[in-house]
Amino acid sequence: MTQLVLLDQDAVGLKKDRFQTPAWAVEAIMPMLPKEWQYWEPCAGKGNIVRAMKEAGYLCCGSDVEGLAEYCPHYEPIDFLRHEPKGHDAIITNPPYSNYGEFIRRCFELGKPFALLIPDSFADSTKRMEIIREYGGVDVVYLPERVAFETPTGRTGKDSSPNFLTVWVCKGFDVSLLAPEREPSKCVYLPPRGTERKRTEKHG
Repeated sequence: MTQLVLLDQDAVGLKKDRFQTPAWAVEAIMPMLPKEWQYWEPCAGKGNIVRAMKEAGYLCCGSDVEGLAEYCPHYEPIDFLRHEPKGHDAIITNPPYSNYGEFIRRCFELGKPFALLIPDSFADSTKRMEIIREYGGVDVVYLPERVAFETPTGRTGKDSSPNFLTVWVCKGFDVSLLAPEREPSKCVYLPPRGTERKRTEKHG
């Protein structure tokens, strides 16, 4: 689920974070996802990511926050920021954009590999970048086109009018498997001005 209020003004008055991920956005990164792992989707919504994973032969369980029973009745009510189910090896989700910085921090705290589908502007926040630097950086996967999410009013594809890029921000996966014929590029995370200039290099 994603907060993309600017994409659909008709969503006013509805749950703002109820934006669903198309299957192709998940399928695009499957070459780097180990098949033998158990995946947890903590923002399952209508179950698009869980369904795409299972149809591709992955083990994937879903959950969502309490209060969305009418929207995702098949998933256990779990607050990702406070709880952790047992038995999963990695996290894959499209978190609510109203507080995805907290999801980044929580993923690092849990210490499991993760893949979060979030805006490419995630690096605009000093606070978010401090979290990322603190935990040694992330890998960033750019998709070949903008993701047209299903909106709360049911708009899909071109009708959902995506007006910004989303990327997979990852940790603990071998992103080089997505383009084995290429040398992976590098992102260098510089500390804020006035602090010691230590650089952390990670594949991007």
